[in-house]
Amino acid sequence: MKKSTHYDSIVLNLRRLRAIDARFFQQYVDDKNVPYQHLMMIHFLSQKGPIPISRIKEVYHFSAPAATQLIALLEKQGYIDRVKSEKDKRSSLIQLSKQGLKTLDEGAQFFEEGINPLIEYLGEEDSKNFNRILERMIEYFDTNQDNYEKK
Repeated sequence: MKKSTHYDSIVLNLRRLRAIDARFFQQYVDDKNVPYQHLMMIHFLSQKGPIPISRIKEVYHFSAPAATQLIALLEKQGYIDRVKSEKDKRSSLIQLSKQGLKTLDEGAQFFEEGINPLIEYLGEEDSKNFNRILERMIEYFDTNQDNYEKK
């Protein structure tokens, strides 16, 4: 594949955007005093839950004791609930609690409040163009997901 004349600039700007996103996320972590790892787990459960603890071990490459310890801590803090599996009553699943959902909603609100000034700065036309390009990027990554998964 031939590199476009804008390749280096695009790569640099995507890296800068990731750094800005990381700073923005860190601001939320600091503001809420919730560890990064906990927020990642809350987000993961919002997408995939309810799930068995073994799935946490697989996805995050945790040892069994580390996964169990994290789950116990999140449960103690009220972010998750354990529920019995409908398929196998002997095993339990973890899912977001009301507090976990509230934390997720607060994070979305924090993000929206941070994005609003950007949208105002860009103006109507640039915001529409930016959104159009974002949608194309998402479509590309969604349709080419197999190219980016670890094999």
